[in-house]
Order: sequence, then structure tokens, then C-alpha cells
Amino acid sequence: MQTLTPFRYRSLPWKILYLATVIPLALFVQLPWLCLLHLFPSRRPRRSWSLLRTLTVFAVRIFCTTLYDIGFEFMYTDPTERPRNAEKRGWVRIPAVPQKIQGDILELAKKNKVDIDCPIGGYWFGDCGPDGTAGQLAGEGEKVMLYFHSGGYVLGKANDLGAMTVIYSLRSMRILFKRLLSVEYHVAKSAPFEPSGAWPTQIVDGIASYAYLLSLGFKPENVILCGDSAGGSIAFSLAHYLVNHPEAGLAPPAGLLLLSPHMDYTVSSRGPDSSFEKNQATDGAVIVFRSEYTVHSLRGQLSVSEFSADPLCSPGSLNARPSPGSFEGMPKTFIHACGAELALDSIRTFRDRMWADNGKERVEYLETRDVTHDLLAIWQEPERTRLLGVLSEWLRAFEKV
Repeated sequence: MQTLTPFRYRSLPWKILYLATVIPLALFVQLPWLCLLHLFPSRRPRRSWSLLRTLTVFAVRIFCTTLYDIGFEFMYTDPTERPRNAEKRGWVRIPAVPQKIQGDILELAKKNKVDIDCPIGGYWFGDCGPDGTAGQLAGEGEKVMLYFHSGGYVLGKANDLGAMTVIYSLRSMRILFKRLLSVEYHVAKSAPFEPSGAWPTQIVDGIASYAYLLSLGFKPENVILCGDSAGGSIAFSLAHYLVNHPEAGLAPPAGLLLLSPHMDYTVSSRGPDSSFEKNQATDGAVIVFRSEYTVHSLRGQLSVSEFSADPLCSPGSLNARPSPGSFEGMPKTFIHACGAELALDSIRTFRDRMWADNGKERVEYLETRDVTHDLLAIWQEPERTRLLGVLSEWLRAFEKV
């Protein structure tokens, strides 16, 4: 895999020159050319694709590449800071729970100098309390969803456009839960920015958010963990921690919903027949993997090989060798993968490991053909509507709990 250097045009005046060149070029040269080039279905990345879907993937690719070329520090948010109009926006402070961090996660947190005493924030979506504020105590038998946003671990916010698009889709089903908490976890950073947020910071934040829900009176059997892309990886790792560390005093949740989870940023599955090579033209997140910025930001004191071989850091990596039963006892799980995404191979590897330890009756897997990464974030119809129908049926099983 050819590595692409990120943030090449981060400094002035190169950033201005870059934007002054790339944006007009994309709008007035590349876009019209692509419209002509892909006018006929036989010329498109997938014959089943509409021209609109083809151009959407192109737009995502340009957007991601531009961010990784000029830098995305303007998108950073401090999870510990209270935003403006916090109450109106449903923001709440989530206290740290250092006493709940145990075992291997605690040891790795010490190794990577993770601050386990740092609080974070989150945004509530759904019903408010009688006084109009969010974060009221759980009702009798109330179900709730705990959501982790996408962004390759290095960007994104709990209430940005990508997260809101997924949250809108999840809440549009109007099944099971009336409230959803979106977690503002720490993103990872490395050079040229000040390093912070190394693994397992995001799991520490996830443990705090889960403990927060239980402190409101939600019962573990009424909680569904959910995440898309990088958020799916966080949701899985959190569930795995809760299952394997009963000494933390936090019982595991009822379910786990993983949407296009990125399970191997080291791209251990390569070669001409790999999804990473075959789906280059059908996934806009190529730069996320080729820059290797996520791996360098997350690994902290771990080497790249150690990061790739750790079944919790990279549960879909071919270099990881989880022992039989490593993923045993996981909550009832739904995994969705997109047939045209780069990370498809690693999702299938992760799926097989989950099936081996939990059985297909507890781990449902759906792979939608000819759609690009993260179907609920990048709307593609009619596949998105069909997926929501399947998810609705899966969620109905929890209504009886």
C-alpha cells in the first residue's frame, strides 16, 4: 500500500493556494468530466450505480482528501468544554469513573499516559424531562441507545452532520428507544499536532458514558450500544470490556449494533483480490487508510505491529491471533457491511471470529451489495430504507426484555 503523507498543505500560504486551486478544479473541471465519463452505466464504478451515487462517492473522496491535505484542526472540539446553549442542545457532562477502569485497559492506559480522570460530554436526542432539560432519570423499563460517531478516531463530533444523519435514521424507526445519547469522546492526535487521545482513551470515555447511563437508572438489559465506522469499533471494544471485566461492576448491555465498523486500520488484508484494492473506486475514505494517520495517532507507545496484532485494537486484522473464546459471551449483535467499502475484508474477518465464539444465532450479519461505506451516513436508496426495515425487526426482539 502506497502511503500518502497527510497535512502537506497545512501551513500558509500553501493552504490558501491549495483551496483556491482544488475547489474550482473539482467543480468546474473534474465534476463536468465525471458526468460525461459516467453518463452510461457501463462506465461507472458499479453498473448498478446511478450517476448521483457515483458523484456522491467522488464528492466524499474530494472532501476527505482535502481535509487530510490542509488539516482538520478547525474541526476539533474539547470534550470537556461546555458548549454554547448547552441545555437547548441537549448537552450533558459525563463524569469520569477511574475506579471502573480495570485490567488490561488500565495497564495500557498507564502505558499510553491516558488521563482516566478526565470527564467528557454528550448530547441527548429524544424526550426531555418535565422541566424541558435533557438527561432526566430513566423511566420504568425505558430503553436507550448509546451511540459513538464515525471519523476514523481522529475527527468528527457527537453532533456534526455525519453523526446527525445516522442519528436521524436510527430515530426514524421509532422502535424500542425514545432517547439516544451521542458520546463526545476524545479523538486521537499525533504530529504535526500535539499527541493526545491514544488508545484506549476512547474506551475509557465509553466506560464513563455507559456508567453515566446506569447512574440515571437505566438497566444494562435496556441499553443498546451502537456505532458506525470508527464508532463501531469503539462500541465493540466497550462491550468486550464489560463482558470480560465483571470486577468493574458494570453488567454488559443487551445489544450491540455495528454499522460498517472499521476493525483494522493497518490494512492487513492486501493484494489484488482484497476489498481494499477492488473497492478503491467505490469508497471515498481511501486517504483515511493510506495516510496511516489513525494508526500513528492511536498506537501511542505500541509499535505498528503490536497495534495490528492486538485483537482488541484491531479485531478484524489478519495479524491478530485471538485465542478461541476471546470474543465469547458478547451481547446479541447485528453487523452491517457495505459490499463496495474498502474495509469489507476486515469486517468479514471480525464477523467470522464473532460467529466462532458466539454462534450465528446471536450474531446477525447483513452485507448490502453495491453500496459504499456507512450506509446510514451516506444515504443510498433504496438500500438505506431496506436496512432500516431489517434493523427495525432486529430491535423488536428487545421490546420483550
